[in-house]
Amino acid sequence: MKASIVGILGGAALVSGALTGLTTVAEAAAPKARVTVTIQAEGVDLSGVVKSRNPNLCAANRKVKVFKVINGENHLFATDTTDEPGNAPYTWSTGNTGQEGTFFAKVSAKPGCRADVSPTITAVRND
Repeated sequence: MKASIVGILGGAALVSGALTGLTTVAEAAAPKARVTVTIQAEGVDLSGVVKSRNPNLCAANRKVKVFKVINGENHLFATDTTDEPGNAPYTWSTGNTGQEGTFFAKVSAKPGCRADVSPTITAVRND
C-alpha cells in the first residue's frame, strides 16, 4: 500500500514537473516583437531610429552598434543607446565621426524582441 502512495505522489510530481516544463517551453515560444533599426548620414554624422510595435520594451533604451565595413570585414566602430521609455522617437546618434566610409547599424535580440540590421550606407564629408 505504501508503494502505491509513493507511486501516486511520484506521478503527481512528474506531472507537475512536466506542466512546469510546458510553461517554460510556452514562454520561450512566445513570438518576439519585430524591431527595425535605421541609419542615415549627414556628412560624417551618423544617426538613426529604432522602431517596434512594442516600443517601450524593444525600442527604448536599446544599445545600437555601428559597424564600419573595411575591405569586406565588419568592424565595430561606435555604440549609442536610444532614449528612455516614453521619449519616442527612439533615436541614436554617433555625432561627428570625422570618418568617411561604409556603415551599418545593428541591435541584438533581447527577451521579447528580435534583432535587426540596417541597410548599409556610405558617409561622405560635406565640403
